[in-house]
Amino acid sequence: MVHLEKVSSSNVWDVLRLKPKESQRDYVAPNDISIIEAYVAKEHAHPFGVYDGDQLVGFVMIGYGVEKEWKDAPRIAYGNYSIWRLMIDQEHQGKGYGRKALELALSWVNAFPCGKARFCWLSYDPDNDIARNLYHSFGFVETGEMDGDEKIAILPLRFENYKDDTDMTVSCGPGIVNVRAGAIIIKDGKVLMAGNRYVDFLYSVGGRLKFGETSEQAIVREVFEETGTMMEVDHLGFVHENYFIGDYKGTFGQEIYEIAFYYYMKVPNDWNPVSYTSEIEHLVWIDLNDEHKIFPSFFREELKHPEQCVKHYVTDDRYHLGDIVTVTIDRPLGSVHPLHDDIVYPVNYGYIKGIYAKDGEEQDAYVLGVDEPVEEFTGTWIATIHRLNDNEDKWVIASEDSCYSKEEIARLVHFQEMYFLTEIHMKEDDNG
Repeated sequence: MVHLEKVSSSNVWDVLRLKPKESQRDYVAPNDISIIEAYVAKEHAHPFGVYDGDQLVGFVMIGYGVEKEWKDAPRIAYGNYSIWRLMIDQEHQGKGYGRKALELALSWVNAFPCGKARFCWLSYDPDNDIARNLYHSFGFVETGEMDGDEKIAILPLRFENYKDDTDMTVSCGPGIVNVRAGAIIIKDGKVLMAGNRYVDFLYSVGGRLKFGETSEQAIVREVFEETGTMMEVDHLGFVHENYFIGDYKGTFGQEIYEIAFYYYMKVPNDWNPVSYTSEIEHLVWIDLNDEHKIFPSFFREELKHPEQCVKHYVTDDRYHLGDIVTVTIDRPLGSVHPLHDDIVYPVNYGYIKGIYAKDGEEQDAYVLGVDEPVEEFTGTWIATIHRLNDNEDKWVIASEDSCYSKEEIARLVHFQEMYFLTEIHMKEDDNG
């Protein structure tokens, strides 16, 4: 039976006599180097002989964490396991020992003998197709990072064994802070989204980070957990800051600030679009031209023409059309624009404290129906003026019993909006 035995004084000389094929010697360090490294980094390195019965056939060394002398260690190395070395003696290759050795090494890792971890990682020469194919068959995916001249690939570990499964979500004053990673999965012109029985909209595949992992590591894990498929990251597409009111059990009614990192994923060519349904959550492929309500809403236009760049969005979904808000007036009726003295305000204009627009500044608002200058006004958010050629929208606030058409609003704000290409959105638009 194939098994692992720790390298010790009784077998170290046998391990040193193991040799790879001549053609493989540029891809794997000699075992004497590995044993020296294991001695120097003995708190982090765990060398094993690979045995078939009593016959030594190979060598594997597993790592955990980073020794302090390793100054240029890749970020994945911190707090995670690694397959540091794996070799099968030239006389015993072609018998399946490499695959079995890796299987045994991963079983050892998944018992977390050195401490908790979320990933196992390894690296290999870009030209070593045999190693790449072996590791990919176990689910390792390349991250785009390098360890020297070698490509790094990672494998999420079995989370049922990971006892500290804490999401990166914390209480902060009166609210909650979330850190999330989302996947952009596009195939055959459709986008894979998720939904659940608690909300009336679809959202990206993904979830909150676990403490100790990066957003890129998190999305590889989340995609694997939710689709059963290991996907590599293509590139970061969006950073999204958003305030909203919790609508899920445990957070219902609470204010939440969430920063999300949305990654375009490399979808395997042979991955067929299949919807998945569970008792709580389901996956669905959507056409962006369909009428599904999706989050984040900017996906609908942005994903029609994906770009190789990172975009930053700031939104505030704590309030909705029809809500009561208070406007602090900093440009009262009759005042002159601070930068353009040809613009005189025929209405009160100001901002809403604590609500942030796409430009990162507090949300600007027009106040209609008040015929004198005021310092503050509380009323109903009746419309949004969406500027198609600018990065911010303007809100329109009026008294609760007022009634304005889009044409009337357009006329009243024309003095300033005349310089922009705009659309006016009102609550009835949401109701069809």
